Amino acid sequence: MANPNTKALKTIIKIKKSYLLLDLCLSLSWVAFGLFFLFADSSSHWSACIWIVTGLLSLISYFFEKNKGYLSIDHEWLKQHHILFPKKINLHEVIEIAKKSSGYVLKTKDTKLRIFTHNIEKGSLKGLREILERLTISIT
Repeated sequence: MANPNTKALKTIIKIKKSYLLLDLCLSLSWVAFGLFFLFADSSSHWSACIWIVTGLLSLISYFFEKNKGYLSIDHEWLKQHHILFPKKINLHEVIEIAKKSSGYVLKTKDTKLRIFTHNIEKGSLKGLREILERLTISIT
């Protein structure tokens, strides 16, 4: 079992601003395309509505990720924020940490949590590495 020494630990791992900006631009583009098709061609209202709904859902996801961050570490829990499928893992139960080219994989007896590091801010990534190094498990 891991001993993360996280009695007073509370950290938020943030997403890169460039990633968030790209997400925002994509969302607004989808809404704009939907509005254009809605007013330009009266025969395809369903496809216009699909563009608008997809853009609005992506916009909601953008605001969620901007406010919550990618990960949060609260004492002994590491939470991966996702609007549809959030995951949570107890740091004391981590039995293996694998470093992959795309990030880290934390494993317990029951769960596996994948952390993609390509979209994490540099300062937050440094903090995440420090927290993972505090665990008494070697990173392979």
